[in-house]
Amino acid sequence: MVKKALTTLMAKMSSYWSVLIRDTDHSDFVFYADRLIRLVIEEGLNRLPYTNVVVETPAGVPYEGIAFCRGNCGVSICRSGEAMEQALRQCCRSIRIGKML
Repeated sequence: MVKKALTTLMAKMSSYWSVLIRDTDHSDFVFYADRLIRLVIEEGLNRLPYTNVVVETPAGVPYEGIAFCRGNCGVSICRSGEAMEQALRQCCRSIRIGKML
C-alpha cells in the first residue's frame, strides 16, 4: 500500500517537475531542485510512526499534537554533495546527522 502511494505521488510530481527543471537558468534550477528535495523529505517524515501527545502552552492551555515514536537521525552521504541535508535540517531543527564517506 505504501509503495503504491509513493509511486503515485512520484508519478504525479515527475511530469510537473521535469517541465520546470528542464531549460531553466541556474537560480531557477536551484530553487526548484531545493523545493523538490524538501517535498521528498517531508513525505518521508510523514511515513514515520508517531503518537498523539498533549502539551501545556505557556498560557496554560492544553494543545493536542503529535510526536515521533522514536528518536530520528539522518545520514548524509558526502560524495553525493549532501543535497538533502539542508532540507532535513529545515524540517527537523534538532535532528542529529551523521556523515558517510
